[in-house]
Amino acid sequence: SISAVEQMNSGSPYFAAGPVNPIPYVTNTFGYQSPPNQAAYFFTDRDAFRTDSVYRTDLAVNYGYRLPSLATSEVFFQFQVWNLFNQDAIADVNNIDVTTRTRDGGTTALTTFNPFTTTPQRDINWALGPNFGTARNRNAYQIPRQYRFSVGIRF
Repeated sequence: SISAVEQMNSGSPYFAAGPVNPIPYVTNTFGYQSPPNQAAYFFTDRDAFRTDSVYRTDLAVNYGYRLPSLATSEVFFQFQVWNLFNQDAIADVNNIDVTTRTRDGGTTALTTFNPFTTTPQRDINWALGPNFGTARNRNAYQIPRQYRFSVGIRF
Protein backbone atom coordinates (compact mmCIF):
# COMPACT_ATOMS: atom_id res chain seq x y z
CA SER A 1 0.00 0.00 0.00
CA ILE A 2 1.05 3.57 -0.60
CA SER A 3 -0.01 6.50 1.55
CA ALA A 4 0.65 10.22 1.48
CA VAL A 5 -0.04 12.93 4.03
CA GLU A 6 0.01 16.65 3.25
CA GLN A 7 0.36 19.08 6.16
CA MET A 8 -0.18 22.83 5.92
CA ASN A 9 0.34 25.45 8.64
CA SER A 10 -0.31 29.15 8.13
CA GLY A 11 2.58 30.11 10.41
CA SER A 12 2.81 31.06 14.07
CA PRO A 13 2.36 34.63 15.30
CA TYR A 14 4.99 36.63 17.17
CA PHE A 15 5.47 40.23 18.23
CA ALA A 16 7.93 43.00 19.11
CA ALA A 17 8.43 43.64 22.82
CA GLY A 18 11.32 45.25 24.63
CA PRO A 19 12.47 46.51 28.02
CA VAL A 20 11.40 49.90 29.40
CA ASN A 21 12.13 51.54 32.75
CA PRO A 22 8.82 52.77 34.25
CA ILE A 23 10.32 54.18 37.50
CA PRO A 24 10.80 57.81 36.30
CA TYR A 25 7.10 57.92 35.35
CA VAL A 26 5.56 56.12 38.36
CA THR A 27 3.44 58.42 40.51
CA ASN A 28 2.64 55.69 43.01
CA THR A 29 4.18 52.29 43.62
CA PHE A 30 1.14 50.21 42.56
CA GLY A 31 1.48 48.30 45.82
CA TYR A 32 5.15 47.44 45.30
CA GLN A 33 7.58 48.04 48.14
CA SER A 34 10.01 49.01 45.39
CA PRO A 35 8.69 49.02 41.78
CA PRO A 36 10.60 47.09 39.09
CA ASN A 37 13.19 49.09 37.19
CA GLN A 38 12.54 47.19 33.95
CA ALA A 39 9.35 45.85 32.41
CA ALA A 40 8.45 44.30 29.06
CA TYR A 41 6.53 46.64 26.78
CA PHE A 42 4.62 45.35 23.75
CA PHE A 43 5.35 47.68 20.82
CA THR A 44 3.16 45.74 18.36
CA ASP A 45 0.08 43.58 18.57
CA ARG A 46 0.86 40.11 19.82
CA ASP A 47 0.21 38.66 16.35
CA ALA A 48 1.84 41.44 14.28
CA PHE A 49 4.30 39.06 12.59
CA ARG A 50 4.05 35.44 11.41
CA THR A 51 6.55 32.72 10.67
CA ASP A 52 6.53 31.26 7.16
CA SER A 53 3.65 29.13 5.97
CA VAL A 54 4.77 25.53 6.35
CA TYR A 55 4.00 22.77 3.84
CA ARG A 56 5.11 19.19 4.26
CA THR A 57 4.40 16.06 2.25
CA ASP A 58 5.08 12.65 3.82
CA LEU A 59 5.02 9.41 1.85
CA ALA A 60 4.94 5.79 3.02
CA VAL A 61 5.12 2.51 1.13
CA ASN A 62 4.12 -0.68 2.94
CA TYR A 63 4.50 -4.26 1.75
CA GLY A 64 3.38 -7.35 3.64
CA TYR A 65 4.23 -10.98 2.86
CA ARG A 66 2.33 -13.84 4.49
CA LEU A 67 4.55 -16.64 5.74
CA PRO A 68 3.31 -19.90 4.21
CA SER A 69 4.33 -22.00 7.23
CA LEU A 70 2.48 -19.71 9.70
CA ALA A 71 -0.95 -18.79 8.34
CA THR A 72 -1.52 -15.89 10.71
CA SER A 73 1.97 -14.40 10.51
CA GLU A 74 3.31 -11.84 8.09
CA VAL A 75 6.64 -10.16 7.42
CA PHE A 76 6.26 -6.48 6.55
CA PHE A 77 8.51 -3.85 5.07
CA GLN A 78 7.84 -0.14 5.37
CA PHE A 79 9.65 2.78 3.78
CA GLN A 80 8.82 6.35 4.80
CA VAL A 81 9.95 9.73 3.55
CA TRP A 82 9.15 12.76 5.71
CA ASN A 83 9.15 16.20 4.07
CA LEU A 84 9.42 14.63 0.61
CA PHE A 85 10.06 17.95 -1.19
CA ASN A 86 12.55 19.14 1.46
CA GLN A 87 10.71 22.36 2.32
CA ASP A 88 12.72 24.61 4.68
CA ALA A 89 10.34 27.19 6.14
CA ILE A 90 10.94 28.87 9.48
CA ALA A 91 8.40 27.17 11.72
CA ASP A 92 9.36 27.62 15.38
CA VAL A 93 8.95 31.05 17.01
CA ASN A 94 10.99 29.90 20.00
CA ASN A 95 14.13 29.75 17.84
CA ILE A 96 13.96 33.02 15.92
CA ASP A 97 15.50 36.38 16.76
CA VAL A 98 12.90 38.74 18.26
CA THR A 99 15.33 41.39 19.52
CA THR A 100 13.59 44.72 19.94
CA ARG A 101 15.83 47.63 20.86
CA THR A 102 15.05 50.45 23.30
CA ARG A 103 17.08 53.07 25.11
CA ASP A 104 16.42 51.20 28.38
CA GLY A 105 17.76 48.08 26.68
CA GLY A 106 21.06 49.82 25.89
CA THR A 107 20.54 51.47 22.48
CA THR A 108 21.50 55.09 23.10
CA ALA A 109 20.35 56.33 19.68
CA LEU A 110 16.71 55.84 20.76
CA THR A 111 14.83 58.18 23.09
CA THR A 112 12.97 57.22 26.24
CA PHE A 113 9.21 57.60 26.52
CA ASN A 114 6.56 57.49 29.22
CA PRO A 115 5.05 53.99 28.87
CA PHE A 116 1.88 55.14 30.69
CA THR A 117 0.96 58.14 28.52
CA THR A 118 3.01 58.11 25.30
CA THR A 119 2.57 55.99 22.20
CA PRO A 120 6.13 55.00 21.25
CA GLN A 121 7.28 55.64 17.68
CA ARG A 122 9.25 53.06 15.73
CA ASP A 123 12.87 54.08 15.05
CA ILE A 124 12.52 56.94 17.55
CA ASN A 125 11.62 55.14 20.79
CA TRP A 126 12.09 51.52 19.69
CA ALA A 127 13.52 49.57 16.75
CA LEU A 128 13.59 46.01 15.52
CA GLY A 129 16.96 44.31 15.80
CA PRO A 130 18.87 43.78 12.53
CA ASN A 131 18.10 40.04 12.56
CA PHE A 132 14.50 40.30 13.78
CA GLY A 133 12.44 37.37 12.44
CA THR A 134 15.44 35.32 11.26
CA ALA A 135 16.47 31.89 12.49
CA ARG A 136 18.81 31.77 15.50
CA ASN A 137 19.67 28.13 14.89
CA ARG A 138 18.67 25.09 12.84
CA ASN A 139 15.81 24.29 15.21
CA ALA A 140 13.84 27.25 13.84
CA TYR A 141 13.25 25.37 10.57
CA GLN A 142 10.85 22.54 9.90
CA ILE A 143 12.44 19.10 9.85
CA PRO A 144 14.51 18.39 6.73
CA ARG A 145 13.81 15.42 4.47
CA GLN A 146 14.22 12.21 6.44
CA TYR A 147 14.02 8.55 5.53
CA ARG A 148 12.97 5.61 7.66
CA PHE A 149 12.94 1.93 6.82
CA SER A 150 11.28 -0.71 8.99
CA VAL A 151 11.06 -4.49 8.89
CA GLY A 152 8.90 -6.48 11.25
CA ILE A 153 6.80 -9.56 11.86
CA ARG A 154 3.09 -9.47 12.66
CA PHE A 155 1.67 -12.52 14.38
